[in-house]
Amino acid sequence: MRQTRHTMIFISLFVVVIIYGLKFLGVTTHLELKSLDVLFHVRGERSVDDSPVAIVAVDDASFISLRQKWPFPRRYFATCIRHLLEAGARMIVFDIEFTEYSLNQPEEDSLLAVAARSGIPIIFAGKLVTERYANGTTHSYALPPIRELLNPATQWAYANISHDTDGFIRRYHLYNSQRGKLLLPLSLAAYWYIMQGNRPPDMDYRDGFLHIADLSIPCYTSNTMLINFYGPAGHFPTYSIANILDGEDIALPGDEDTDIFEIHKMEGTFQNKIVFIGATAEELQDNKFTPFFYYDGKKRKMPGVEVHANALQTLIDRAFIRTVAPWVEFMLVFMLSFAVGGCSQFFRPVISVLVWLLVAAVLMAMTAGLFLQWQYWFDIITPLNAMAISFALHTVYRVLVEQRQKGFYRRTFQHYVAQNVVDAMLNTGELPQFGGERRELTVLFSD
Repeated sequence: MRQTRHTMIFISLFVVVIIYGLKFLGVTTHLELKSLDVLFHVRGERSVDDSPVAIVAVDDASFISLRQKWPFPRRYFATCIRHLLEAGARMIVFDIEFTEYSLNQPEEDSLLAVAARSGIPIIFAGKLVTERYANGTTHSYALPPIRELLNPATQWAYANISHDTDGFIRRYHLYNSQRGKLLLPLSLAAYWYIMQGNRPPDMDYRDGFLHIADLSIPCYTSNTMLINFYGPAGHFPTYSIANILDGEDIALPGDEDTDIFEIHKMEGTFQNKIVFIGATAEELQDNKFTPFFYYDGKKRKMPGVEVHANALQTLIDRAFIRTVAPWVEFMLVFMLSFAVGGCSQFFRPVISVLVWLLVAAVLMAMTAGLFLQWQYWFDIITPLNAMAISFALHTVYRVLVEQRQKGFYRRTFQHYVAQNVVDAMLNTGELPQFGGERRELTVLFSD
């Protein structure tokens, strides 16, 4: 019994080494990430009816209505700022980069700069650039908007979004540092502006949490959080930029001039809203894969501007997705591996499989409950892998031990009893009875 227990402990520790070796090599990363996508599908959409976030999109309809190629003249965006100010918008966040001057039309930059000084808080988009050279070295730097756009009522933030190894977006940057200066992404900068105004950002990272403004954000990695997506693409209220431009003071070409923006003003569509302006047209190549890519029988990539909107809504609602502490996962992996060993040693394989299928079902139900009720993401793939590998190793060990024991018994008894008796003993697992056996037999003689 002691030898069996030591064997179970050894195999369980070996399983832990295998599991975390596979995680370190990234072999199981894809499945682990997909398990989070499954949890979003189980939960379904969350309502954004009361959300303070709205999106103004450079979409396919705007190309048709405005009869204009990309990039649009910057006076269009200046007009958007002015109209949204008239409509009572609380803040404007651009997910469109104005990092270069309009070489052929410098007056366009001036019109946008004047509009940016209209008084409404505006966050312009810049980006973080990493250049890689042939010798393997890299150089990173921040590329802000053109200088004329920045004034006491505006600031800039970077629009970069990180992809996971499978090309999907689940994480959102929280900060970056360039040349000793702290930089924020668009959504976190918008939240900071709402809470702290135009003060320089200040944060503190400790115990796995980023503390900024009135938030304590659980970090997935040291500088990212998990986005709590509220639904598939198009879930947030989205309006074509052509409709925002189509006011009484602007004449759109042909039959497209309907002054529809006047209706938005009367209905208070943008009253006290945080308005993101970004591209959603597929040809502008800013659409992303997210956990809701294939949802409700439809495949839809999410525009980058809506990813930022989901991130900001996560911050506003404090709907942070937390992960289970690593030591909890480690202990669960070890205990499940040890328990699988005990079950494999004392039950038949069929019974063991049924027991662990039941345990797996309980684990999956627990994982779904944690996510639905408390927004905890428990990586179900790791314990399931631990159970499967542990069961396989214990089964192999049991077969090897049994074969060794059978060989020992065969070599021991074949000198004393007939071969068929030895075979019967090994097949039934019952030892022969010394001194003979009394049985009732029937003998048939026939000519």
